[in-house]
Amino acid sequence: MTAGIVSSLNRKIQFDKVVLELIQTDAAINPGNSGGPLLDTNGKVIAINTAKMPYAHGIGFAVPINIAKSVVNELIQNGRVINRPWIGISYVKITRQLAQYYRLPTTEGVLIANVEPHSPADYAGLRKGDIIEAIDGKRIDDTVEISLNLRKKNISDKIMMSVNRYGRHFEVLVQLQNRP
Repeated sequence: MTAGIVSSLNRKIQFDKVVLELIQTDAAINPGNSGGPLLDTNGKVIAINTAKMPYAHGIGFAVPINIAKSVVNELIQNGRVINRPWIGISYVKITRQLAQYYRLPTTEGVLIANVEPHSPADYAGLRKGDIIEAIDGKRIDDTVEISLNLRKKNISDKIMMSVNRYGRHFEVLVQLQNRP
C-alpha cells in the first residue's frame, strides 16, 4: 500500500479515439498494481488504479468506482460490454487556422472529417464538412465533449445535433447504435 493525494477529479484523458474521465492522483501506480483499489481515508474503494503518465513522474490515474461498477455489471449480465454508443464519425476541433484554410463559416465547433457508411450519422444525413455546434442544446467546442456526451448515453438513445453546413444551421436527430 502507498499513500497519495487525489489532485483532480473528472480529468479528461484521451486514449486512441476514446476519452475517459479519470481521477488523478500522485499515489504510486506501477506495473503490477494497476487494477488495484484506490481507497479514501476511511478505507472505502473510490476508484480502480489504471495508468500512470510515462512522461510525468508521480502522476497516476484511476477509473471512478461508479464507472467500474457499470462495466462489471455489463460483464456479468452479458459477458461483454455492450452499451458503447456510437455515431460513426471522425472529427477534429476547429481552430482559427483550420477555419481560415478551409474557409469555414465559423471558428467554433467540431468539423466532421469522415462519416462511416451505414452508421447512425450516415442514416441521419450528416456529411463530411458539417460542423457540429451543439449536442442536446449543449455547446460543443472540443472533440472531447462529443465523446463525453456519448459515454453518458445508451445505445437506444437519440441525440439532437445542431449542425452548421456551409453557413446553414439546422437540427439533426441521431439514433445511437452499439459500436461495431
